[in-house]
Amino acid sequence: QALVPHSPRGDGGSSLSAGEGLAGRWGGERGRIGETVTGRDGDGDGDGEGKGECSILNNQCSIFNGDGGGILSKGGFARALVPLVAVFALFVVAIFAYDATTRNSKTGKGLLAIMGEHGDRGIQMESNWAMPMMCVNLARKLSEKPIFFHLETVYGAQHFKKTELSSTYVTAAKYAGFALLGLMYAAIIAMAFFRSDFRAGLTSPEWILSAMLGALLFVIATQRVLSPQYLIWVMPGLVAAVFARVRVSISKLALFFAIFALTYLEFDIGYELLTRMDSLFVAILILRNLLLVAAGLMVLCDVFMIKKNFDSCNPHRI
Repeated sequence: QALVPHSPRGDGGSSLSAGEGLAGRWGGERGRIGETVTGRDGDGDGDGEGKGECSILNNQCSIFNGDGGGILSKGGFARALVPLVAVFALFVVAIFAYDATTRNSKTGKGLLAIMGEHGDRGIQMESNWAMPMMCVNLARKLSEKPIFFHLETVYGAQHFKKTELSSTYVTAAKYAGFALLGLMYAAIIAMAFFRSDFRAGLTSPEWILSAMLGALLFVIATQRVLSPQYLIWVMPGLVAAVFARVRVSISKLALFFAIFALTYLEFDIGYELLTRMDSLFVAILILRNLLLVAAGLMVLCDVFMIKKNFDSCNPHRI
């Protein structure tokens, strides 16, 4: 589905083939090669408020503006949430069923018990929650003083010793990320209910890609555990953005390239030196994490700052 822009003609009909060239215009916007857009003013008064149709890369879509139905109306958006809630409920049921059927008869532990054990993990040295400790250790290293915070191996990863950290800080690192993620989803749902232009943007592939990347980066940046392989999660979204012919910002691609390159240096080349708090590799890790936060904020801005009267036949940049 997509929101069709205001028809520039008052005779109830208009068509444009963007394949005729980039100079072709529709509602004041430039068409893109390979797109065909047709619009019909359903009531013939030239106000563009009737039924609209559009074709984007051979995908057909049609909607009714206002409260006529579809995801662009409040009622339509609310109905669209029903399958989402249903799928989540089935996921929860499946988890409990899997736990019951695979429980180890000797230990009495199933999937949920094993997952619960991971709740005892501390703050991994590569996560953003570890940055204050890493900065303190870097400062002490540069001044040739003994480091203040030390590491221990937990579940095969390097974590800062809980005994050297504030219990309040450890608890915040454990739960704050989930709370913030819930607030982000709540904000998206609230904006979709109260802003019609925001609802219009939800139907575009560009917004879906932005939301997917934003959620992944948000989780990676706010959890107390951050392993290098987590960054692989964002690669499909970037590849999809390129091959879906979405107009990707070069600055964002350069930013992600820098994040991947610094992660390779930090983990594959200098991990042992990092565990010994080598000044160079600690600085590389700090820079990588700052860039990771910046990338997440840039993508989230695209998720929440959809332009007014967004037209998915002329996608915005991600």
